[in-house]
Amino acid sequence: MQNLPSQQELELIPAVHSTPNGIEMGVLTDGTPYLSARGLAELCGVAPSVIITLTSGWQEQRDKPRGKLIEQMLVQQGADPNNLYRKVNFQNTPVHAISDKHCMAILEYYAFEAQTSSERARQNYRELARYSLREYIYRSTGYNPNLHLPPSWAVFHERMTLNRVPPAYFSVFQEMSSLTVDAIRNGMPFDKGTVPDGSVGTFWSKHWEAYGLTNKYGERTKHPHKFPDDWPQRDCAAWIYPIAALGEFRQWMNEVYLPEKFPNYIKSKIGKGDIAEKIGYGLIAAVVPAQIQNKG
Repeated sequence: MQNLPSQQELELIPAVHSTPNGIEMGVLTDGTPYLSARGLAELCGVAPSVIITLTSGWQEQRDKPRGKLIEQMLVQQGADPNNLYRKVNFQNTPVHAISDKHCMAILEYYAFEAQTSSERARQNYRELARYSLREYIYRSTGYNPNLHLPPSWAVFHERMTLNRVPPAYFSVFQEMSSLTVDAIRNGMPFDKGTVPDGSVGTFWSKHWEAYGLTNKYGERTKHPHKFPDDWPQRDCAAWIYPIAALGEFRQWMNEVYLPEKFPNYIKSKIGKGDIAEKIGYGLIAAVVPAQIQNKG
């Protein structure tokens, strides 16, 4: 298999980046708020080198007593324990962007668990726990998620708003929302030329017919599907499916579409120039689980 770039190698760009009150922070284009290593060190009341050593050498540090405690807190915060930061560039300067969840876990450690716990860390942790680090960064940087919404996210939100289905049914577009979010986060444009739900809908419809799933789950039906006003696609009627078939759809997505169809869809977009090659192959690596790729 071709060597694919990891999710960490995909370029991420700050939507805003500033240093209010001497604390370096920002928000990525996907809406993720972050502190730099220096900004987090300021909140924790430790030297910047302490946080830089922790984050840059995390794979070694996580096996030490400090790292084991922080990893437990990362899991409790719902943060990825495998990587503590994303490397981004701001005005040609590299920044280690540590997300709000990762920051709160590290701040909690220095507030309450470190051998020489920091009173500054305790004060900041208590203050931030009242309303969340995310809101603190948004407010401090003047970031408004409604005004800084990147085009792909804006389109996704608009299409989700335009298309609702009756409670007894599910739509391919609606059910694909988590996959679409992962794909957009990893660089896939979601625009007039890249409409992955169309690809999934076509193959799922063929599967439905080939395996006679109407006999198993009941009739599917057509339901209005709308597109943004400035899109060339016209409003149409799309299939929606009985909610009882949702489990089978998800199994088909994991076992058939993701390993067999999705990579070919992205490769076709690469061939047409709609998606850059590095982003396209990185997208496949990030969205399709490794165990599924190995079976493909």
